[in-house]
Amino acid sequence: MGMNGARVSIGAVSVRTGQLALLLLLPATTCHPASSAASASPSVRHLAPGSAQGLIQARGAGQHASAAVTRMTRSPAVGPLFQSRLGGRHPCTASVVASPGGNILLTAAHCIRGRGRYRMGLVFAPGYMDGRAPYGVWKVSAMFVDREWVSAADPDHDVGFIVVQPRGGKEIAEVTGASPLGLNAPFGDVVTVTGYPSDSSRPRVCTGRTSRQNTNQMRLACRGFTAGTSGGPWVTNSGQVVGVIGGHQRGGHTSHVSYSPRFGGRVRALYDIAVAAASVPAT
Repeated sequence: MGMNGARVSIGAVSVRTGQLALLLLLPATTCHPASSAASASPSVRHLAPGSAQGLIQARGAGQHASAAVTRMTRSPAVGPLFQSRLGGRHPCTASVVASPGGNILLTAAHCIRGRGRYRMGLVFAPGYMDGRAPYGVWKVSAMFVDREWVSAADPDHDVGFIVVQPRGGKEIAEVTGASPLGLNAPFGDVVTVTGYPSDSSRPRVCTGRTSRQNTNQMRLACRGFTAGTSGGPWVTNSGQVVGVIGGHQRGGHTSHVSYSPRFGGRVRALYDIAVAAASVPAT
């Protein structure tokens, strides 16, 4: 699946802050999600070790076991990440996180970089349902992961941020709303988790109480969260997003138990880098 046969030209701006690194991607062409034509390979300039350049594969076989409520209702701010166009299987889920520019998504780091490589050309379809994208299809312009994930696939750093381009003169948060980033969530909180299984055009939603997997990982028992739900947000009753499906076992090896890294100082630092880079104008 490509980008309507168009050649993609990409410029890169690299920033390093301590142990964090990023690569800012500036697509020069318009993506056509409804097209099935293949594109030429993009050109990327690597400027910093550990930089993120694209989005990739989500988790393996499933993750979640019975918690309070499992249902199928869409959220305007949550949707699947597709490879170039709508339709078919998708690798991951993402959500809109509150930011000054209103243009940042949250997902798992292994949705940005996995199996030692990156993938270009993903698009985001918030509120996706039954083959339709009621809030539009949004192009990715930058991706961010922690260098600890790049160098060692450390599950405690399986968190990533994505910047999306404006659409119709609006930023995505103006259209869908957004969840504020929450840090240092206590174990035992009630959260609502949303994810799009890769073989479904409808989201899976479950509300349950987290438990402790280890110091830096949360666990949630809830059924039906299979491949494609990685990156799905964990949102508290107060509306803060405090986790994503990811981390231990890249989110979970079974469809009834899911995991998330606990968000702390390094996640906040990565978010701040994404916020700063999101204000860099495209050239």
